[in-house]
Amino acid sequence: MSTVVLHIGTTPGTQFEAGCHAKFAGISRYAGARGWSVEAISWSPEMRHRIGPMLKRVRPVGCIVECSSAVGAWLSPRLFTGIPAVWLDCREGLFAPGVPSVVCDQDAVVRLAFRELRSLRPAALGVVSYREARFWSKPRADAFYALAVANDLPCHSFAHCIHPKSADVARLVAWLAALPRRTALFCVNDNLAAAVLAAAMEAGLSVPRDLMAIGVDNRDATEPDASIGVSSVQIDFERAGYLAARTLDAVMHGADVDPGGISFGPSMVVRRRSTGGTRRAEPNILEAMRIIRSEACLGLSAAEVARRVSGSRSLVDLRFREATGHSILDEILHVRLEKACLLLSSTETSISAIAAFCGFESENSMLKTFRSRFGISMREWRRLHAMPGRHSVH
Repeated sequence: MSTVVLHIGTTPGTQFEAGCHAKFAGISRYAGARGWSVEAISWSPEMRHRIGPMLKRVRPVGCIVECSSAVGAWLSPRLFTGIPAVWLDCREGLFAPGVPSVVCDQDAVVRLAFRELRSLRPAALGVVSYREARFWSKPRADAFYALAVANDLPCHSFAHCIHPKSADVARLVAWLAALPRRTALFCVNDNLAAAVLAAAMEAGLSVPRDLMAIGVDNRDATEPDASIGVSSVQIDFERAGYLAARTLDAVMHGADVDPGGISFGPSMVVRRRSTGGTRRAEPNILEAMRIIRSEACLGLSAAEVARRVSGSRSLVDLRFREATGHSILDEILHVRLEKACLLLSSTETSISAIAAFCGFESENSMLKTFRSRFGISMREWRRLHAMPGRHSVH
């Protein structure tokens, strides 16, 4: 089987490249279990004119069309008539209802940023968004402001330009200078956070003593030499890719998918200098997440994860919980249950064999964990989600 993965609006060397690699890793994780081969195709301006001949040449059984950039809308569902397709990381309402899509839960992203900033005990909160339309900018800004109001916290707001001129920068500098000292700002992405912190320096503000800020996307992961370390909410793009592949599998088998889109959210907060996080060991947490995603079904334990990232289990688990909101064991079980659900829906493999495939100590342990997480038995879940043409895994 051949699945074409289209990286729409993303080319090598851009700030979006790391996220695309993570999405592809998630797609590959699912594809590996299904025996698919996956081909990645980067965006080019001629894509709209070449997509038809390319699909005829490659003849994929399905496509995952990434459209995190506005150009994703150029590749409409009409171009994929007769080919199962899923749109990955698109904005809600981009296409007509019913088009299979995987969307980012912007509210979950904002909630994690809000929790992080509030833990800093700031004198006030603020939100900085873009003046120009970006489908994720206004929802993030509105959600953050609503959280501040709901918690009776003062919240200042500012709309900046995507391509600011000197007058726009001067306006931002003046706004920052007028804020109460120890204001914590939520910036709707890392580029904006970096611009805000540069303006803060121009205003003579000390970061993070006078001003703290957090962005979204973990841009500094691809720019390790960035002069301003931007704390950031890292979005779980690896899970986004996994969900896109799982949704494509359902579409290929004629199963119903959520008409509102399948959602993914953040994975963790990466703390850097902009919130005083230079002493935190976020690289260890990122490595722990990578190990878990790769090896959870191989009998991996929380103690083994902690040992491999060079820390005591209690300390690593504490840092992991602070960054993600759950424990190392929870993440291990989450990945194992993802694999169990895949095997239940797409194969006739026995439940006892699934326990072994997914790294559980025993069938009984898996049954209890599954029912606790989903509220139903594994047999009932299989009955509700079974796909046609299932096969056994040996």
